[in-house]
Amino acid sequence: MASYLGYFHHASSQRLIASLWQKWPWLGLLLDYQQGQLRSLWLPTRVTGYSSQVRFFRKRFPHARVVIQRGCETDAFEPWFLRHAIDTALPALCKGVRQINVVEAGFLKGDLKRRVIHSFYFEPGVRLCRNC
Repeated sequence: MASYLGYFHHASSQRLIASLWQKWPWLGLLLDYQQGQLRSLWLPTRVTGYSSQVRFFRKRFPHARVVIQRGCETDAFEPWFLRHAIDTALPALCKGVRQINVVEAGFLKGDLKRRVIHSFYFEPGVRLCRNC
């Protein structure tokens, strides 16, 4: 995706880039593109431990059940949108996510495990693309 956006940037085609996010709204769950910068949203940027990673995924998807790998076990966290204020800046598609699975994928500095989104499960009827 980054290489395509690089080519588009050279062509100065902001409308084409914007149309990608309009046509495939699920891109907004994983990537953020603003002012020529692509930022990943499938892993936390600042990690202080397991609990900060759990907070990141639960805050990002407050309507979803979050299942996180911890070694050879998994921890499941039920939706917390009833107990906490919902971030209004979340993409509307986040509300259609029923469950996310988070897995360990290598290590961060300080020997902390890196956890990333592995898969999404959506509510029935959620459209993942425009005109499909």
